[in-house]
Amino acid sequence: VSGNLELALEELPDDSLIRDNLTEAMKAAHQCSDVSGSMLTYLGQGFVKPEPIDIGEFCRKNLPELQSSLHGGITIEADLIDTELIVRANSNQMQQVLNHLISNAIESICDNKGRISLSLTTRTITASDISKLHIFPADSKSSSDIYACLEVSDTGCGIPVVDIDKLFDPFFTTKFTGRGLGLAVVLGIVKSWGGMVGVSSEVDHGSSFMVFLPLSVDTSIQQAKKSAQSPQVKQFSTVLLVDDNQAVLKMTTIRLKKMG
Repeated sequence: VSGNLELALEELPDDSLIRDNLTEAMKAAHQCSDVSGSMLTYLGQGFVKPEPIDIGEFCRKNLPELQSSLHGGITIEADLIDTELIVRANSNQMQQVLNHLISNAIESICDNKGRISLSLTTRTITASDISKLHIFPADSKSSSDIYACLEVSDTGCGIPVVDIDKLFDPFFTTKFTGRGLGLAVVLGIVKSWGGMVGVSSEVDHGSSFMVFLPLSVDTSIQQAKKSAQSPQVKQFSTVLLVDDNQAVLKMTTIRLKKMG
């Protein structure tokens, strides 16, 4: 849908009366794409290649942007460990995890002035540690003694006990209609990395969401960056295009021809 709308917009003059209509249709198509993409992520069917990431450094680099997105009265207190914490993850998905957890914390604070603390630590996960938390997925089993832990805590309204087990269900929300995919996506992403999510909350005393990820033995972050180069395409290359959907095949063929 997006591809055909894009092709149509390119053929229209700037002063066309229907350009605004098609632009709005494009926005709606992107929203639908985001929802279906989120569902695929939740189901573990997203096609994303993991890479070694130092999540401490990742959070440190993203803090200014996260802070600038907050409204008045809310601040982020960061406690980021200096030691490298290398995990097998994906930077775009890690950004999604951070954004969803921060957004969830902001909404729990509501209109009250509160504080969101973002802390990052390593710890030894034992059976007794896990038993103190609500762990998701519920059938998670520790595959390592040492995990990296990304924790987002807030001073918000807290979560009633009866709601905690539903937190990661798609479209479950105690907010307004149309929400409820953020935490489901977080769980889907973390599961795909071999991790788990812990929740600790008390009504009127805030909540903490902890993402536990196995530490990686692969520390070749610089090498991964060097190898991530775009392939060089020669002029007049032959392209073999294969798709079982005729509409997609036709649209993509037109797009490639327009690109030369």
